[in-house]
Amino acid sequence: MADHDLIEAYLAEFRGSLTWRRDEDELVEEISDHLHEASERLLRNGIERHAAQEQTLAQFGDPVVVARAFATTSSGGLAMPTQFTRTAGSTARVAAAFWVLIAVCGTVGGTELIFDGQLAPYILWAVVGGIAGILSVVSPAGLLVRCGGLRGAMPAATLAIAAVAAVMLGITTWAWVAWTALLAIATGLTVWRLHPSGTRSQPGDWLAVAAWPIGIAVFLLLTQIGLGPVDYYGD
Repeated sequence: MADHDLIEAYLAEFRGSLTWRRDEDELVEEISDHLHEASERLLRNGIERHAAQEQTLAQFGDPVVVARAFATTSSGGLAMPTQFTRTAGSTARVAAAFWVLIAVCGTVGGTELIFDGQLAPYILWAVVGGIAGILSVVSPAGLLVRCGGLRGAMPAATLAIAAVAAVMLGITTWAWVAWTALLAIATGLTVWRLHPSGTRSQPGDWLAVAAWPIGIAVFLLLTQIGLGPVDYYGD
C-alpha cells in the first residue's frame, strides 16, 4: 500500500458521509490538512510514515462518526442523540397506543351522543384525542432535535403545525380528519428534514408520513361500507 493511501482512503470514506453538505469540499480539505499535519509531526519524532498515518487515523476516529459531528443545521445545531430524543422515541410508541384508543372511543363517544345528552363518552374521546395529539408533537420535536435542532424557520413551522393540530384535536375531536391531515404535513416536513441532515435516509421513513392519510382513507372506506354506529348527521 502506498504511503498516502491510508489518509486518502480515510478522506474518501469521510467524503462519502458528507454528500448532504454543500460545503463538503471545504470540510474534506480542512480534515485533510489536520491529518497530514498530525502525521508529519509524528514523522519528525522518528515514527515510520505508515505507522504515523495509522496512529493519526486511530486518534482522529471513525470517519463516519467524525462526519456525523458535522451534521449541523445552518444555525449550528449539532445532530446528536440526547436524553430528550430517546424519550421522544418512547413517546412515539405511547402515542400510537392512544391513536388506537381514539378509534375505540370514537365508536362509543361520537358526536351523536352530544345531542342525546350523553357528554361523558364524548369528553373521554376528546381527552384521549388531545393526549394523542400532544404526544404526536413530542415525537417530531425529538426527531428535529436529533437532526440538528429546533432553531430555524422550518422546524418552527413544523412544530407550529403539529401544535395547532394537537390543540384542535382535543377541542374539536369530531373534526379529527382535518387535524390528522395537519399532522401528516408536520410529519412529512420532519422526515424531509431528516434526510439531508445525514442523520437518517431510508425510503421506509416516508411510511411514517403515509400512515396518516392511509388512516383517513381507511376511515372513509369503512364509512362508505356502513361499518359502525350512525351519528346525529346520519353518517
